[in-house]
Amino acid sequence: MLKVHSDKEVVTKAFREHKRDPFKNPRDFIDFLHKDADLVIYGKPNQYEWDILSKFQEGRGNALIGTDDRGLERCNDKIDHKNPYQVLFFNTSDDGKKEAHKIQSNHLLGFIDDYVEVFKKLSNDPFWRVGDKESVYEFSDWSEVLPDLPVSDIIITDPYLFAENDENNPHEENYYRILDEIARKYSLKSLIVLTTRVDQTLRKILEAESKKILGDDVAFYLLVFRKSIEHDRYIFMNYHYVNTGNSMNYFNEDGEVEAKSPSKIEVFPLCKEKNFIIAQDILRKLHESIENLKNDKRTLPRSITSNLFFYLDDNV
Repeated sequence: MLKVHSDKEVVTKAFREHKRDPFKNPRDFIDFLHKDADLVIYGKPNQYEWDILSKFQEGRGNALIGTDDRGLERCNDKIDHKNPYQVLFFNTSDDGKKEAHKIQSNHLLGFIDDYVEVFKKLSNDPFWRVGDKESVYEFSDWSEVLPDLPVSDIIITDPYLFAENDENNPHEENYYRILDEIARKYSLKSLIVLTTRVDQTLRKILEAESKKILGDDVAFYLLVFRKSIEHDRYIFMNYHYVNTGNSMNYFNEDGEVEAKSPSKIEVFPLCKEKNFIIAQDILRKLHESIENLKNDKRTLPRSITSNLFFYLDDNV
C-alpha cells in the first residue's frame, strides 16, 4: 500500500466536507485513506477531531494506521525517504510554505486547499487505443501517458524492446523518444531497463546514448537476459505503472504512430490496493531475475537496484 502522512486537519476537513455535500465531495479520498493506504495522522486532536479520526481506526482491512502528536512539518524523522511509495498532506495554504516543502521533498505533496486535486492526479487511470483512428482515446505521444507527478525511480521491462527494432520502427523514434520524455518530466535517481536479444555492439550504443539523454545524476542500467523475462511490457514508477500493450515501438521513422496491430496502453494507479499488490508481485519476479543475473555475471555491479524494490529489500 501507499503510505500517507497527513496532518489531522486535512483528514477531518475531507470527512466534514463529504458529510456536508456528498455529491460535490464524494467518498473517494476518504475511502483511499480508510482502506487503501497505510495512514499516519499528525497533530494532537481535540475531542471533535478525535471523534472523526476514530472512525478511521475501524474496518481498515490490511491497512495500518499510526499517530504522532507533532505536526507533520516537525516529523521529518518519521519519513523513510528511501521509500518512493509515499504521499504527504500538510495543513497549510501558504504559497511560501508550500514551495519550501516541495523543495525539501521528492514525494507527492498535497495541502489543506488542494488535496482533492492532488488525489485526482494520484488516482487517475486513463487508457489509449493504438492503431484505432476512430477512437477518441487514440494514442499520439508518450507525454500524455507518463503521469505529471513526482517520479524518482523507473523500471522499464520489455523482452522485445530492441528485437522489434527495424528501419520502419527505429530506436530514435521509440526507445529514445520515451527516454527524452522521462528526462524532460522527472528528476530521476535511477532507471533500469530489462530486456533480451541485444548484442554487445548495440548495447554499448544504447548505454552511451541513454546516459547522454538522462544525464550523469541518474543511475542507469541496461540489463540483458538470455531468456525471456516478464512477458508483458511495463513502465513502473512511484505512483503508477503502465502496461504499454503489445509493444513500445509504436512510431515509424517519420515520428508517426504506426502500430503493427491494434493495441491498448493502460495506466494503473498504485493508490488502489489491488494495483499495488499486482505491481509488487511483478517487481518481486523482476528483482529475483536481477539478483540471478548478478550471480551469473559477476562483472555486474552488486549495487544495481531501485528504490521501487523498497518492500523487497528488507527495508521494513
